[in-house]
Amino acid sequence: MLRAVAHARAVHHRCRRLLAELRLPTDFSADDLVAEVVKHRGGRRILVRAIDLDGGAPCGMYVATTDFDIVLFPRNTTSLHQLHIITHELAHILFEHSGLVTSVSAAEYSHAVLRPIDLLSARASGVSPKLIRRLLGRSVYDDAREHEAELFATMALVQRSSPSAESSPLHLLRRRLSFAG
Repeated sequence: MLRAVAHARAVHHRCRRLLAELRLPTDFSADDLVAEVVKHRGGRRILVRAIDLDGGAPCGMYVATTDFDIVLFPRNTTSLHQLHIITHELAHILFEHSGLVTSVSAAEYSHAVLRPIDLLSARASGVSPKLIRRLLGRSVYDDAREHEAELFATMALVQRSSPSAESSPLHLLRRRLSFAG
């Protein structure tokens, strides 16, 4: 029990520390976040693409290729949910979670992912089922890496939606009252 509590605190601390290191605007967009992650990682490119996913597919995907990283998210969900998914997948990149590392070539990636994803046509056109499985990502949250990425995404979006101390209604009211007195 104590070990689990200590681990949860350590994960929370890592997420808080990483969020503090990123220079995100208060109301950051996915583009803002991607730019910060690229900068934080020394310039390694990250491609972010909306794709059509069916109900049985995972919410998002992160694939590390030899030259760049790929984050895929579903087109058919709300913009806030898309931002959460993108943030979750970028957390995997930031925390250097392994598991979906592939030596997929740019040509294979283009053939299997950038075109609208249709697993049946991908199989029919000769893309290996093994490659498709590697690109499919995660759909369960029962492992420590998934918990860490999910906590980071949740904390980032809470921070995004929380007003800063200077812009909070209470602070503005106190400032206005101090000038009136």
